[in-house]
Amino acid sequence: MLEVSQLNVQYGEVRVLENLNLTVDKGNIVAITGTNGSGKTSVLNAIAGIHPPSSGSIIFSNEKIHGLPTHQIVGKGLVLVPEGRQLFPTLTVQENLMAGLHSKGGLLLKNKLPQDLLKRFPIIKNRLNTSGASLSGGQAQLIALARGLISKPKLLLLDEPTLGLAPIAVKEFFDLILKLREEGQTILMVEQNLKQTLEIADYGYVLESGKLVMQGSGNALLKNSGLVENYLGFKNT
Repeated sequence: MLEVSQLNVQYGEVRVLENLNLTVDKGNIVAITGTNGSGKTSVLNAIAGIHPPSSGSIIFSNEKIHGLPTHQIVGKGLVLVPEGRQLFPTLTVQENLMAGLHSKGGLLLKNKLPQDLLKRFPIIKNRLNTSGASLSGGQAQLIALARGLISKPKLLLLDEPTLGLAPIAVKEFFDLILKLREEGQTILMVEQNLKQTLEIADYGYVLESGKLVMQGSGNALLKNSGLVENYLGFKNT
């Protein structure tokens, strides 16, 4: 579904990603891990067209998307849920969700939320008229995820989705991600809860200083003692 080849990204004179190769197969959860500043978010921003690569290629559903503006990439079925939720604080939950249909044109005019979305996120029904600013961190993240899913993307990009959440909210979020995979959703995620992420990931990539230093199945990476101690900050037990 997604193939990133020899990707290079620069911010001014600073190269933040160097010759990165990455593949996401349909129906999989793929994790990008590594220490802070390793370039994880830059990968998602390059794929989503927020910060185009300086060189390399990004192929999505057999189409070249590198160099396209973000709205065109979204229109092809690739959606990013950014770090920090980024809900509109003065808009209601319903208005925030409808913003996720912007790329679908006429659907926005119907002003009606899909029933399957309401079933998957029961919190929405009771908070449609609540402002984005009044939501807790866990609630805001669920609404941000729902907004990303409302257009039924082929590939969902998640950037640090559980950052700042309480442990119970983190567990609920990971349970939901597993359910989405069971329903066929393809997911590429950057996440601070690395152990939990690798436990559910079909495949993982480890970055250091913008370079790919290791890759493999989530289980294989968790069993690699050098990886978990040097990059992930915990020991195998």
